[in-house]
Amino acid sequence: MGAPPVAQGGRCLLDPRRAGGAADPVRGALLDDALTAVAPIVADVRARGDAALLAWTERFDGPRPDGFRVSAGAIAAASVDDDVLDALRRMIEAVRRFNEAQIPADTVVEAAPGIVTRRRWLPLEAVGLCVPSGRSPLPSSLVMTAVPALVAGVSRIAVITPRPVDAILVVARELGLDE
Repeated sequence: MGAPPVAQGGRCLLDPRRAGGAADPVRGALLDDALTAVAPIVADVRARGDAALLAWTERFDGPRPDGFRVSAGAIAAASVDDDVLDALRRMIEAVRRFNEAQIPADTVVEAAPGIVTRRRWLPLEAVGLCVPSGRSPLPSSLVMTAVPALVAGVSRIAVITPRPVDAILVVARELGLDE
């Protein structure tokens, strides 16, 4: 079955069902087609910034948002059914456990007498996460990207989503994300 094609104006930009089994030159051509199709969007965003982002969001995702920030009140007020909240919390914990098990230990080696080398594992200072929510909200995408960043110790996590539906806002709240 596979993922649905990415479409613009009823025209397929990149259909993973075609690209997945294609030879490298065909995949390259499909990617070139997609890049050509999105080039005007990228140029518009570079030229007009947030105004262009809002316009393109309205075109592809529905009603134009008032802005990009979700208020703390909206995050606090977001709700899902208790069984959904329980499932989200269990998913968060499972992803957290998995990622905690992958944290590498720092390595210190005395390469020669008096020469100490060290490998340290450090988090990025900040990350930006994109959470799809076109036809269906994907709170799992937020869990699968934010939890590893939190486990790694990233101090600033910014999230963007086309439609900040309650399930995504609830996950953000559960993870302590407010940007």
